[in-house]
Amino acid sequence: MQKRRAILVAGCLAAFAGAQTLVDLRTQSKSVNFTAANSTSPFQAGTTLPATCSVGQAFFQTTAAAGLNLYGCTATNSWTLFSAGILEGDVTGTPSASTVSQIQGRAVSATAPAGGQSLAWNSTTNNWTPQTMVGRVQNAGTALPAEPSLNFSGGGCVDDPSNNRTDCSGTGGGIAGVTIDLNGTAQGTQAALNFISGTGIIQSCVNNTGASRIDCTPSYNSALIPTHDTIHANENYCASSNGTTVYTCSMPNKTLTSYNTGQTFVLNVDTTCATTCTLNIDGNGAKTVTKSDGATAPGGTLIAGQAKLIWYDGTVMRLMF
Repeated sequence: MQKRRAILVAGCLAAFAGAQTLVDLRTQSKSVNFTAANSTSPFQAGTTLPATCSVGQAFFQTTAAAGLNLYGCTATNSWTLFSAGILEGDVTGTPSASTVSQIQGRAVSATAPAGGQSLAWNSTTNNWTPQTMVGRVQNAGTALPAEPSLNFSGGGCVDDPSNNRTDCSGTGGGIAGVTIDLNGTAQGTQAALNFISGTGIIQSCVNNTGASRIDCTPSYNSALIPTHDTIHANENYCASSNGTTVYTCSMPNKTLTSYNTGQTFVLNVDTTCATTCTLNIDGNGAKTVTKSDGATAPGGTLIAGQAKLIWYDGTVMRLMF
């Protein structure tokens, strides 16, 4: 009986001792296989990365976006993201093997482009497709490489890749010509349009390089085409109020600079010319006033307060009536 009790006590002690023993799987096992385990947790996990770590440790951050959770300690106390996620949208795949399958949500054709083609939208297939662009420059029917600029400088066309352009020109350089019409009737086709000053018309042109144009302004020769003031210079009212027959007056709107033969005035005086009298307009000098014959003194014909038409014959002022 005592022997049996000793065996039971020894067994209980052995079981208790076994329950307190921790096994180091790194040294006490070989070819560990957890496929049959209900669950495993190979990494530390948490909402924030630990402040310290040793090289080789791994950590699963539970609050990161899916696919961006796994970090490794690549240097003491330094974590590095090991998972970079999967690209979506216009670019698909992983960062190391991505494909541009769309542009702004519109599919890109898988067709390989040929030389000189550009990617353009095809409304028939509803995708971006390599296409040969219209408007290619040709020389004698032969297509030249596409360049962003077209330069006319000599005869024919040549590719100028060093200047990123195609050089073309017409015969003799410059434009071939412009057809000029006059009132709808063609006058000719030439490379230049020449403005010539005609009788009374003056042409003035300047090269406006800042605005990339030539500015031409027509004007007139005032010696041949009178101004409004010149035309109406003979229709002026002249009123003398100096109380004598040595009449003086000024033009009401514009000062008279000189007497000219044929000029006419409307003369109104405040003193009757009984015998002889003179007229001085705007200080241009006193001129004798006569009857219409240019010799006889007015002799009471020019009466105070009564306007009279008078004209200058180059020597004297003549009353018209």
